Amino acid sequence: GNGLFVVQFLKSLCDEGLLTFSLLSKQWVWDVDAIMSRDMADDVVGLMTMKMLKLDTNALCGLKIASCLGSQSDESTIKYLGSEYERSGIGMSPLLDVAVNEGLMFKVGTTYNFAHDDIQKAAYCMIPEAERKYVHLQIGRELCSRVQPNQLETVLIIAVDQLFRGADVITSRDEVIRLARLALRAGDAAIAASAFLPASFYLLQAVGLLE
Repeated sequence: GNGLFVVQFLKSLCDEGLLTFSLLSKQWVWDVDAIMSRDMADDVVGLMTMKMLKLDTNALCGLKIASCLGSQSDESTIKYLGSEYERSGIGMSPLLDVAVNEGLMFKVGTTYNFAHDDIQKAAYCMIPEAERKYVHLQIGRELCSRVQPNQLETVLIIAVDQLFRGADVITSRDEVIRLARLALRAGDAAIAASAFLPASFYLLQAVGLLE
């Protein structure tokens, strides 16, 4: 919203040294000419995109992955992700900690949250549209392959949702069948939780994949 844009715009001016607090005069001072001459985004998504582009490559990739999961993601899930994006051998949590330090996310317990829906949208929009289905598919594959079989239920719904979002680019019939089986498991899990609307979605999707 407009409030977020104003706050982040002022933060960006502080980061660039264009807005500073003078201890001598005990007031904020700014360089109007320098501010007017800089390239400025005219909406919050553009402003957040410019800020994210200043992150190092790994941190930016981590933020993009997190954006695919929605407004929040838990350490119990993200610890399995990012194998193709981590160049320095560190896990996803340290990458998202960078975003927390930059004010793009905040952390409550073990859950990372985007500071605003527009920030999550900006991060997601940085993934080229033609690549998004492949990224979702990769996330789903990583969850299914890196989680122990006896622990898959803990991330099953997330994994199936990600695989569905990338289903159009699956080329292997065997993988389609595996996804249908996972969807049936997700449907059963939803029924057990009395979540009948999501259950019907997963079960219908499973049937549709096999037609």
